[in-house]
Amino acid sequence: MAAVTILTAVLTACSSEEDDIKNNEDICVSFRLLNEKGEETSTFKSGENLFFDLEITNNSDTTMVFSSERLNDMVVQLGISENGADMFFPLSSEDFFCVYDKEGRKIGVPYTGIYCSGGCCKVIESHSAYDARCNWKATMDGLWHHGNVTYPLCKVDSMDDLPIGEYYVSFSIKYRNKVNDPNSKFKTVTYNYPFTII
Repeated sequence: MAAVTILTAVLTACSSEEDDIKNNEDICVSFRLLNEKGEETSTFKSGENLFFDLEITNNSDTTMVFSSERLNDMVVQLGISENGADMFFPLSSEDFFCVYDKEGRKIGVPYTGIYCSGGCCKVIESHSAYDARCNWKATMDGLWHHGNVTYPLCKVDSMDDLPIGEYYVSFSIKYRNKVNDPNSKFKTVTYNYPFTII
């Protein structure tokens, strides 16, 4: 059974020495919320747009692949990676970047779907980074990619403004300790990021 790591508030999995998933040499993952000025914050004004940003850094000397577990066979069959994906995002659109109120009631997610724009995976070249991004409210500059939205997320609908109050973003992803290593086990990391609307 895969180990589970829970990261709260300081949402990075590449700098702590507490365990190997946080001190991962190959893959660094960090999550942050940005305001309309592109500044990282946990406090937003009422009516302000929120931008969700998950940065994935490949520190290894080989390419890494992220996909979903259900699409992983396709990654192998297409010859993208003989060992399959190194990171799994959920194929379901129910819980990735999910926003909850302080009582734990689910408010919603900022996107319309995952992998709906086609393809089965994303390749990140060695020693480079990729940002999986999505904004809470659509900015109407494209049918499938409204605003600052990147693969594997897609957005058609805009979310309503969040009422004044306390919230948190919660989601889980799985990834290997070592890129492209069939003997490297997957671990699940859960992120919980509190924020406030004033």
